[in-house]
Amino acid sequence: MVVFTSATCATCGDVARKAAVLTSRDVAVQEVEYARDRTLHDKYRIDAVPATVIADADGVTRYGHLGPISATDLWAAMARCRDPQLATPACGDDSDAR
Repeated sequence: MVVFTSATCATCGDVARKAAVLTSRDVAVQEVEYARDRTLHDKYRIDAVPATVIADADGVTRYGHLGPISATDLWAAMARCRDPQLATPACGDDSDAR
């Protein structure tokens, strides 16, 4: 999971903290701040923050969300992406994905 942020974003820290809780042996969470890594923001065409992206082990984007997100919704998105039995249009065929 990657959370794209900016130091000037009021809600980015909250999203990054919620995402960090998901860090485990099986889930890597990385915060990418604009001023420190503009190249990655540009590569993924991130033009607004906070932007949350969940990619699988092969780097394929499985979920994307722009803006604030609740911890419940973040956990649910991760669960859907990790368990194909729970997959919904919000995972794999996500209209929010960038």
